[in-house]
Amino acid sequence: MPFPSSASELELHDRLLAGERTATAEVFSAYAEPVARAVVRCLGVSLDPVAYDSAVDAIFDYLGEPSRFDPAKARLSTYLVGVARRRAIDRLRTDTAREAREKIFSLAVELSAPAPNEGMERNALARELWKSVETALPDARDLRTLGLILQGERSTDVLAQALNLGHLPETARRIQVKQHRDRILKVLERLGAAHADS
Repeated sequence: MPFPSSASELELHDRLLAGERTATAEVFSAYAEPVARAVVRCLGVSLDPVAYDSAVDAIFDYLGEPSRFDPAKARLSTYLVGVARRRAIDRLRTDTAREAREKIFSLAVELSAPAPNEGMERNALARELWKSVETALPDARDLRTLGLILQGERSTDVLAQALNLGHLPETARRIQVKQHRDRILKVLERLGAAHADS
């Protein structure tokens, strides 16, 4: 799917600035797919989820503050691809850092032999943590999705099925899955921080 023409982009931008409600949906429809594919071409990343998530982030940034885009400097498509590309690079750096931390952690775990009663303490701690997770995420859909995320699942379609969002159109499905995934991960972050403090 190609980008809209330069004239169409300007018209859509003007309608968005004027507060026309349908313009928001049209921006997603017109730009989500081509921006994601441009990110794939620029960086050689996977289309799902890195490129799509980055494209959606760029569109949300634009929709949140459309006046930051200056049509005199560049086309809207160029602007969105630039933002999405930066978001994808940030994602890749974060993923690389996370993988390095996990590797260091796994090496540390392998090197340290547990004390005889440590297994029981760990089981008790795991049960306590899981109760906290169930309390913070009472919806069974969220728990199913969390299970998939913890197993390393990144496919939007698989996560959409767990969230019962498979019926939505592709763009809406991607947006909804990203919002749910981000919310679940934020809940886990807060639980982890609270548990570390206690």
